[in-house]
Amino acid sequence: FQSSQRTLLKKNVFGTTYGLRPNFTGISFGSSIVTNNLGFRKNSNPFDPKKPAWLILDDSITMGPGVHQDSTFVSLLSTRYPELNILNGGVIGYSTSDYLAVTNYLIDKIDIQKLTICYCLNDTYNNFTEIIDNMPGGTLRKYFDPILTWLRSHSKLYLVAKNLISDRSKKYFEYDLQPYMEEENVYHSAVDDLIVLANKAKKRNIQFEIVLLPYEYQLRKKESQMLLPQTLLSKDLTLSGVTCYDLYPYLSEQTDIDYKSIYLFADGIHFSNKGHRMISNFFSDYVINDEWP
Repeated sequence: FQSSQRTLLKKNVFGTTYGLRPNFTGISFGSSIVTNNLGFRKNSNPFDPKKPAWLILDDSITMGPGVHQDSTFVSLLSTRYPELNILNGGVIGYSTSDYLAVTNYLIDKIDIQKLTICYCLNDTYNNFTEIIDNMPGGTLRKYFDPILTWLRSHSKLYLVAKNLISDRSKKYFEYDLQPYMEEENVYHSAVDDLIVLANKAKKRNIQFEIVLLPYEYQLRKKESQMLLPQTLLSKDLTLSGVTCYDLYPYLSEQTDIDYKSIYLFADGIHFSNKGHRMISNFFSDYVINDEWP
């Protein structure tokens, strides 16, 4: 789990599934991550069991590495809607099987009335530790991980040089695109997990939706063939009656911004403070509706 303090994660936080260590302060991408007693990154408003809960599950994108606690889109929403418990369920390396496991663990423990899955294109990988060595830069990480982790956290010059030498955003996108191009089993398994989650939520009268998050390279290039993951997911999920929102059109219409500025420096996946503000606005405009709460 690159550029993140390993003790930030703990086994069996949600049953047999790992999560953020409860009541802990750790570092991820140079930013402090403070968790509550449930194992969620803290928001601007503390958890209140008397309020209806909105659980937002995702991997590290929603967790917000490199972003101040009060600047994540979940925290911004929590400030905007103080009458709700909005829970940041983002955890490094999570995928669809983890979303299902966490929901199964929490569904009888807290009053979840709204469940949102923020889906990143690499959520097809249900065993992250097995594929990390095959990802871009995997060989170097295998042998020099401690040194590279230190450089990523402490040297802006290293990040600048790395970004000049190689378009990492492009490489990560092309790598994560593969399961969608060939519609591999991991893709279908991920979709199946999401449909199971949707059906489980429906049985419990929990409002459920999925928000698809784009990569910086997709926004930069604006080529229709690069939107294959979103096209496939939207089609397959909608056919199964799952509400699905695509963040790409909303962000691509913002023609007055440099798309790199809404992501962390030299990172085409994780959003910056500016990016989190835009996601917060998207949620307020499209995902929150008159039916809930």
